[in-house]
Amino acid sequence: MKHSYLKSALWLACLAGLAGSIPELPAQTGKDKPRTVELTLEPAPEPNPAFAYRLHVTVPNREPGNAAQSYYRAITLLPNQPTDTNWDHFVELLTTNVAILRSKSSEPLPQSALRELHTAAHRQYCLWDFPMKDGFSLLLPELARFKKLGQAVALQARFQIANRQWEDALESLTAGLALGHDTSLGSPLINGLVGIAIGQIMLNQVEEFVQQPGAPNLYWALTALPSPLVDLRLSMEWENEWLFHQFPELREIEKKVLSAKEASRLLRKLPTLMNGQEFNEEADNDWHANAAATAFVAVFYPLAKKTLLQQGFAEQTLDSFPAAQVTLIHGLRVFQHYSQNSLKWAYVPYRQAASANRSAELEKLAATSDLNEKLIGAPAMLLLPALGRAHLNSALLERNFALLRCVEAIRMHASQNQGKLPGSLQEIQAVPVPDNPITGSPFQYKIEGGKAFLEAASPPGEAARKGLKYVITINATTTK
Repeated sequence: MKHSYLKSALWLACLAGLAGSIPELPAQTGKDKPRTVELTLEPAPEPNPAFAYRLHVTVPNREPGNAAQSYYRAITLLPNQPTDTNWDHFVELLTTNVAILRSKSSEPLPQSALRELHTAAHRQYCLWDFPMKDGFSLLLPELARFKKLGQAVALQARFQIANRQWEDALESLTAGLALGHDTSLGSPLINGLVGIAIGQIMLNQVEEFVQQPGAPNLYWALTALPSPLVDLRLSMEWENEWLFHQFPELREIEKKVLSAKEASRLLRKLPTLMNGQEFNEEADNDWHANAAATAFVAVFYPLAKKTLLQQGFAEQTLDSFPAAQVTLIHGLRVFQHYSQNSLKWAYVPYRQAASANRSAELEKLAATSDLNEKLIGAPAMLLLPALGRAHLNSALLERNFALLRCVEAIRMHASQNQGKLPGSLQEIQAVPVPDNPITGSPFQYKIEGGKAFLEAASPPGEAARKGLKYVITINATTTK
């Protein structure tokens, strides 16, 4: 049996020779540019009533049942191609100019799958009921097809937008946004990331919607969406606990005295299962794993005991534990330290978390002169989920929603002022203009050459492509 110690470095990294290095933080190359979108808009007044248009299904219009069942049925009805060549061609239409789509047929759309998706969007709740006890080994093969389903409904909306079928387009956008929101309700963090991706796909279609002549104003429809659309808190909590889901024996490791054989076996079991391998009799008797575990304990037991004594353990208690168990307790505490110091920032707005997130722990670990601390701390950091990146992605999606609300506020202002762009965002009085949720400050806005430049710069330390800029021209020829 072959063991991939590179992937299971938490407990054996010192023997693999990798633990002394700390991952570097992503650097900004300076060659990237913010995503820039040219918007030619018509003034559009506030709807009357305010919620004449919606982007979510209201409670009275929801139907009994679990949306998850209909989502699963929808993905089984998607085309099942042996390769993605046909689907790639299909997805290319998502970047096709909407004017060109008017002359194209929407027949290739997977209508049966889309009908089932619309059914799911109207359900009262969504409960995925994943086998969370599988922990690190949990398989989620459906997520790729959920993204395909999102692409399909986005293209459906794009065809409808091209043909100015506003009500139909809004129904499709509603279904797609519900898919993004509901996908994220699965506990694993990857569900949230797929939900964010689907949300952005749908947001791109809203950009197209608001540019079309005669398109109604969606300011209140966007404002009434769940905020955030994708809430990662539960996912982040689960990611923080995945080790205990995978290895429930660890929950009692500080209270129950294991035999030397049980402790050694658990130490060897961890990297095997985290590699997606079965811990069977062959793995249990693998002499490479046994030798590595023995060496690991020999190296770290003195440090583990010393540290646990400093943390309040009684020496008599530690002496009653086998050396492998003491080492495991210390390693688990190190992991929990870094994991929870990363998790805690999920509970504050991104603008507050950005300057004090996981990178501070990385820098602290890199700066320590204690080699043993580096050896046992670095692999713990390597196995932490990328909570900071997920938090950023969620914040970027909310920022993009806020920018589009600004666009609709500008259209509303223009409808009240003979088609004129506001000189500043503060000049808009019709509705509240949202701030940038990443910075807590107003978005950048200026008038130049008869155009408005509405921009959110990339968050500090991130690549410039994380920024978003709208270059807005008002077409006031139809203003009454």
